[in-house]
Amino acid sequence: MEPVSPYQGYQPDLHPGVSHVFQSAAFRFGHTLIPPGLYKRSAQCEFRKTMTGYPAVRLCSTWWDSEEVESGVEELLMGIASQIAEREDNVLCSDVRGEQPPNAG
Repeated sequence: MEPVSPYQGYQPDLHPGVSHVFQSAAFRFGHTLIPPGLYKRSAQCEFRKTMTGYPAVRLCSTWWDSEEVESGVEELLMGIASQIAEREDNVLCSDVRGEQPPNAG
């Protein structure tokens, strides 16, 4: 293993930030973990259906309409806390990519 060279002092021409390549990769990895829907749970830990009757809040149906979220952030947080994350893979759910799945309004 190569020894670390001693500190040479401040270098004003050295960029201190995270490289764009690493930043891009980190965002993409996080995006693969996003599920297409988020569950809601009540204070009694019961799963609640959305206002439209679905079991989960879809990202594509709430992107521009936050009415489902305004009805209770606490319920969304309770649902997210009890939801299993997606497995890391090379596929982003269609809601993150901006595509609407079939039969989505």
